[in-house]
Amino acid sequence: MITLVLKVKKGQMTTLIERLPERETTGWHKLIAPDGELKREDDAVVYVSASAGKKKIERYQVAQ
Repeated sequence: MITLVLKVKKGQMTTLIERLPERETTGWHKLIAPDGELKREDDAVVYVSASAGKKKIERYQVAQ
């Protein structure tokens, strides 16, 4: 588990994963954010905050 602590503004977009691995690999990623939206944009995963302040985001990754 990796824990990120970010200080963000409302509506700010932050890249959490720059480039996801190719689909040929097996495994998964799980991201938990306190609010806002997690979404994929091309090969990246981004977080858009619903409110300002410090946010703790947890990232789990399992490769098989």
